[in-house]
Amino acid sequence: MEVLLNYQIVSGQRMNRDKSCFYMYKTCAMSLVQDVTKITSFTIGEFPFKYLGYPIFHSRKKKAYYNDLINKVKDRLQNRKGKLMSFGDKVVLINSVVQSMPMYFLSAMVPTKYTIQELHRIFARFYGVTMKIKGIDCYIQYFAHSDILR
Repeated sequence: MEVLLNYQIVSGQRMNRDKSCFYMYKTCAMSLVQDVTKITSFTIGEFPFKYLGYPIFHSRKKKAYYNDLINKVKDRLQNRKGKLMSFGDKVVLINSVVQSMPMYFLSAMVPTKYTIQELHRIFARFYGVTMKIKGIDCYIQYFAHSDILR
């Protein structure tokens, strides 16, 4: 606790003990957990938990951990009227949605195959052009040369 107290003194920041917790494996001895709880007065947290809105876990990836990411993308696109937008407007919107997602998250944690496929399905539905390839919805758009130059 001395390190945390020194941090408070040097930084001028205060710890909120109600929001602070510590994490240990389930196989850890209960006496150790009780000792840490007694010394720090923090509660014990459970995996998975979220840090800055993203899942932190120590076991195998599960698609449920990425549902919030999928829902964020859906919400951002569903707030727009996709049917009233031109194809170019849709491309700009999709790019802005993808770019606004924290890339450090996607680079630090490799999402499940399901997560990537679901994001592709969402984009395909938004474009309005889908096709099944090997059981996966894919979005396909045919461009005329004159459309690209506009």
